[in-house]
Amino acid sequence: MASPVTYDEVARAVGVDVVHQSIDPFTTQGVAWGDFDVDGVLDMVVTSHGAPNRSFRGVRGSTFEVAPWDDAAALPTDISTGAVVVDYDNDSWPDLFVMADGPNTLLRNAGDGALVDVTQAAGLGDAGFGQTAAWGDYDGDGLLDVYIANYETELPDRLMHNDGGGVFSDANEAFPIETRTRLGFTASFFDYDLDGDVDLYVVNDKFGGNVLWRNDGPGCGGTCWVDVSASSGAGVQMEGMGLAVGDYDNDGDQDLFITNIGPMVLLQNQAAQGVDSFVDVSAEARALVDDNDWGQYGWGAQFVDYDNDGWLDLYVALGRVGPGPELPNAMLRNRGDGTFQRVPSAAGAEDQNRSQGLAVADYDADGWVDLLVGNANAPFALFRNRGADANWLEVELHGDGDVVSRDAVGSRISVVDERGHAQVREIIAGSSLGAGSSLRQHFGLGSAAPTSLTIRWPNGAVHTVEDVATNALVRVEYE
Repeated sequence: MASPVTYDEVARAVGVDVVHQSIDPFTTQGVAWGDFDVDGVLDMVVTSHGAPNRSFRGVRGSTFEVAPWDDAAALPTDISTGAVVVDYDNDSWPDLFVMADGPNTLLRNAGDGALVDVTQAAGLGDAGFGQTAAWGDYDGDGLLDVYIANYETELPDRLMHNDGGGVFSDANEAFPIETRTRLGFTASFFDYDLDGDVDLYVVNDKFGGNVLWRNDGPGCGGTCWVDVSASSGAGVQMEGMGLAVGDYDNDGDQDLFITNIGPMVLLQNQAAQGVDSFVDVSAEARALVDDNDWGQYGWGAQFVDYDNDGWLDLYVALGRVGPGPELPNAMLRNRGDGTFQRVPSAAGAEDQNRSQGLAVADYDADGWVDLLVGNANAPFALFRNRGADANWLEVELHGDGDVVSRDAVGSRISVVDERGHAQVREIIAGSSLGAGSSLRQHFGLGSAAPTSLTIRWPNGAVHTVEDVATNALVRVEYE
């Protein structure tokens, strides 16, 4: 199959010349996007283990320069892993959370990207082997809480409640210790059962079993969490590492793609059909990736409509640790019939290095989604989508910072085009593997134009936008 859309690797050409340094083959490369100086142009952060982290400021014209906050985010003595950009204090300035093998670091944005270390005051200096931080407002108070996935048995995963005023408290009593000591790699908050509140999915290594926590709302001395891993079919036992959350079949609910050593797993959500469960459709959907059973290591993964046809495709970071055949990163094109087809040479985004980190964003604002890839002991790669002839829409939401968080995490955006084709995105902060993708939501439209845009905010309020522009970024404020 010839790809109608191709990527160019442009990292050095646009000013991002960084070689990741790794002291452990299983330590994540953090890759994160966010607009630290609120100038409308996306900035980036990449982490390292044996060298300082690096931050780059996006410049209009699709290039980058070393950011004024580069020194503050460098953390040169830390073994940094995952990173995510999120406005935890609702002051309209995006902050940075960096995980580590050792104490994590919370850097508050004091304005114009001036980052201040507030870790101790916030209570987020967890010393586990942090991999991914999932942010979400699980109790609906307008403040983003955080679940930290630790690759530890002695220092388990942490659920931290945002109490406001820049302070977090331990909410771990919500989950049994046994479920938090399974060598966690990735976690995400999202509303799997369409009941209006965010649930939590955790991906674990070494066949410990992934965990799906259903949020049943207030009670139980706080929020009632119910372990539905077994009953829902989501508690697969695998060497789980990365996680992509998205509605690949366009039926209105969020499906799961989980990376593995060997065949990958695609779980199709049945919530839109009124059934509280997932079905493993990996084989019939042709989403196994490693269908030769070579024991290929899958790491970060993202659902991304790379060709703007209105169907979410899959990009998977691959990198074997140890001897054996090495497969380059994979792009699986969504055929729109429930199946995927592997794109030759990953449409130019193969990457022959040992890739682990992966975050997506339309960094150059041209309506085509780009890929930021972290490679162990090799240069970070930035794959720019060259685009083609297809329409698109991007949506950026802003909460009021009171009943809805400034980042509007947990909001659901529905777009219908003139063909009657419907798509749904949910704003998720923290996914893939140690990554923070852009919170702007992207919709490919093919040859069509959008006819309706509906937002369901986390508090249940519904907002409809009239006269939606084609090939535009639409910004919507909660009112």
